[in-house]
Amino acid sequence: MAIFSWVKKFSQLSLMVGAAAAVIGVTVPTHAYTIFFGEDLNNNPDSPLSSFPNAQTAAGNFLSRLTGTGIETFDSFAPRTSVPLTLTFPGGKTATLEGSGSISNVTPGRTNGVGRYAISGSNYWEANAEWGQFSITFNQSVVAFGFYGIDIGDFGGQLVLNLIGESTRQVTVSNTVGTYGSTDG
Repeated sequence: MAIFSWVKKFSQLSLMVGAAAAVIGVTVPTHAYTIFFGEDLNNNPDSPLSSFPNAQTAAGNFLSRLTGTGIETFDSFAPRTSVPLTLTFPGGKTATLEGSGSISNVTPGRTNGVGRYAISGSNYWEANAEWGQFSITFNQSVVAFGFYGIDIGDFGGQLVLNLIGESTRQVTVSNTVGTYGSTDG
């Protein structure tokens, strides 16, 4: 999942590798926004977290404010599919995912060996940590956008969102930032 409202586009989502499961959701009533954030750290790159209590609480709080939501799991895409990706949501909404990254695949219950895995199913979007930026552009205004992120804070990765619509706002998410390849420092 990912984030935003009154916004038609957000970009510069700097996703770097970090051993954490986090959910981030933003709702934007009347040009204000609310961030829902929950982070569950995992210091084992070989084993996915079996539960995400903080992230799931944030996701539940986020989704409880919405109706008619759509969730993209990326399982309809073939592994190694790259941009642009067209994402389809209820109500005729679509979004185009562009920038750095591609679809990756792991067996459920496993990681790719360096701590990355899907939250549901076996596919996930993997942003390239070296280039790290991608954008999602919606075909019409949306009231909310949320996502789960795995391995965001590794190698000093800081999640920064640019909300672009009637004006531009940069939002720095308070994810744990690690060093030396891991969020545990």
